[in-house]
Amino acid sequence: MVPEIAEKLQDLPGAVVSVLTSFVASTVEIFGENLKSVVLYGSGAEGRLRPASDVNLILVLSSFDASQADRIREPFAAAQALIQLTAMFLLELEVPQAMLSFGQKFSDILRRHRVLYGIDPFAGAHVPRAARFFA
Repeated sequence: MVPEIAEKLQDLPGAVVSVLTSFVASTVEIFGENLKSVVLYGSGAEGRLRPASDVNLILVLSSFDASQADRIREPFAAAQALIQLTAMFLLELEVPQAMLSFGQKFSDILRRHRVLYGIDPFAGAHVPRAARFFA
């Protein structure tokens, strides 16, 4: 279990805290050392969820393991149904290229994110101005 997760989510509705805490605990159990980060971004990271808001996560992995991916399907489907969870799965090595390829999205993520588990994959990062406006 990852009890400190709930502490990082005190400004969110109780149901969201409960589901996210459970989902993050599942990711830690399933991915083990492959899981480097779980990052909440968007309105949830600001503590400004609305009833129709998605809850957005980025999970950063050191490597891909198909058996681990299969095991996360059920917890993810449950969280998706309960709190409209969306998740982006990235390998550590993909983060810099994703930031360049999807500059506008990651520019927003850099402004509005909260690390729930692990390291901050965006510490010291920036999205070049040209990448933010690339269509």
